[in-house]
Amino acid sequence: MTSKAYVLVAGSFTEGERKRTIQERLRARGFEITDSVERATLMVAGARAGKKLERARARGIPIYSQAQLETLAPGDTPDMAEDTETETEKEAETAPAPPRPQPLRESALLEMIEALARAPGTEASWSRLDRALSLLPEGALPEIVDHIAADIDGWPAHIRFASGKQLVAVLDGAPPDPRLRLAGNLALANVIKERGVRGAQRVLDMRAELVPGARQLRINHFKGRRDWQALLRPRNLAGFSELDLMYNEMGSAGLDRTLDAAERSRITVLDLRANALTATDAGRLADAGLERLRWLHLYQNELKTIGLAHLCASPSLARLERLVVSYNHLSYAAAGKIARATFAPSLTGLKINYNELGPRGAAKLASAATLSRLQHLDISANEIGDAGLTALARSEHLNALTRLDIEGNSVDPLIGDEGLLALAESPGLPALRALVLQGNNVEGEGLRALLRSPHRRALQQLDLVNNDLEIEDLAVLREPDLPAQLTSLSLSVSGEKQRAATLQAILREAEAFASLEELVFRPPWSLEKSAAVTNALLQNPHLAGLTTLELRSLRFDQAAVARLVNTRFTALRRLNLSSPGLRDKDYRALATAPWARGLHEWVISEYPKLHDTTPLKALYEGTLTSFVAF
Repeated sequence: MTSKAYVLVAGSFTEGERKRTIQERLRARGFEITDSVERATLMVAGARAGKKLERARARGIPIYSQAQLETLAPGDTPDMAEDTETETEKEAETAPAPPRPQPLRESALLEMIEALARAPGTEASWSRLDRALSLLPEGALPEIVDHIAADIDGWPAHIRFASGKQLVAVLDGAPPDPRLRLAGNLALANVIKERGVRGAQRVLDMRAELVPGARQLRINHFKGRRDWQALLRPRNLAGFSELDLMYNEMGSAGLDRTLDAAERSRITVLDLRANALTATDAGRLADAGLERLRWLHLYQNELKTIGLAHLCASPSLARLERLVVSYNHLSYAAAGKIARATFAPSLTGLKINYNELGPRGAAKLASAATLSRLQHLDISANEIGDAGLTALARSEHLNALTRLDIEGNSVDPLIGDEGLLALAESPGLPALRALVLQGNNVEGEGLRALLRSPHRRALQQLDLVNNDLEIEDLAVLREPDLPAQLTSLSLSVSGEKQRAATLQAILREAEAFASLEELVFRPPWSLEKSAAVTNALLQNPHLAGLTTLELRSLRFDQAAVARLVNTRFTALRRLNLSSPGLRDKDYRALATAPWARGLHEWVISEYPKLHDTTPLKALYEGTLTSFVAF
């Protein structure tokens, strides 16, 4: 056996033991855990291990049963595997799939594809994976699709291709793209725009062949157009558990058609943002029997507090975990409705931003013992002020809250140092990791108290853009061993040219940058043309670990360009440069930087002297999937 024993665990197991539990037991005894058959040196197989078991046997990997777990140790030899077939092995009578060609199996591109496929399912990761698959050699795509689908658990849950263009190509006579078979959604917007509702109906008629694993149907952005509602019929909606119908202004008639056609007992996600729904429509949703619904998105409708009350009283929505009711004219009484809702004990995410809760509404949420599972609360632009933030900071019930968004109190009462001092001094919100305070009235005292607070040791992400911070207020970032170990920091500051030397010294010496993965910085408007500020920032020795760097309105001279090129950004994946001083030759130099090949996203703006984007576009040969210049 190799120096490291890599164990592949697949299938289901008896006596209530989960796959994750078995992996943890093996990891505790010195094994490395892998999800790849190619990397595995032995396998623990449960019932219904399927293709992974077939491929492991074909490669000669030792197979162990659940009963043999206690006999395994990392130093054991493959001979320990029993010669007799386990019950799981007897299930696999079909011929094993042939192994993939060696050069492709060992390619860096394939490793990247597999890593992206295992990443959490976000729009960015789906886009990068789609781009990476398009770089495969001609003829390799079907083979890789089959390989990854068999080797990665829950592929459809991770991958949701924006498949509209691929579907249009099929309608035009092109052979079906193999990736469509693994698409997690069926996106019909492009199809309707280019081939009309009849074209979309043809795709739905063919979906069993084209997209057999689809569980999400997306028909959105058809404001003012009603013919798409012809697609809302039972045979079209059958089998879908997630319906994304946002920005259609469907109104009551469209909602009724949807509820009549959908398999209500199956739906887990319903996105109805910007559909001109009223309080009466909220009553229809409450009575629709959506007992499996986990996520309800009702952004920018006309529910008002009475409509929200219907939803909160619904017994069929008791399992709801995420609720978005932004821009719905909700008063402070809405917070009380949510605190008493049937779904309050199961709620983990609540976005109620851009309403009219005020400090009383924030206090009602803070005092709700039913919201003990809430992890993300967005209460931005609700005029909660310092009193509302103080109530949240002192809550005895929001112990699971990891993210709090309270940006945009642009009118009185403002959030300022008083609220931040309460947050710093209170042991409430012990799990808080992310705090978004954009567009408030925070000053130096509040920032210093927050970062020095022993109660805020869990804080990792802090967004303070567009507050009242002065250059001297950033001096706290120079202090070693701050209790808060920040991984993401977004800042904009004010100050005069006379204090440029102070700002440069702070940026060069900021100890708080040592733990950062993401940095967004905007200088004082009076220093936007000072390349010395840029140079000072890039001289900080703690920037090498960044994955995201966003520099807004910073001036670059040749020394700053050279520093940026030579900085060892081994982990950098996203770069946003907003600088009117960069020229073609500067971008050509940046495109040759060692870190440039690892970028996934590159955004440049304010570039009146940029004429040749060829060097940057050439990076698409690497992993770059998003290049935006404006």
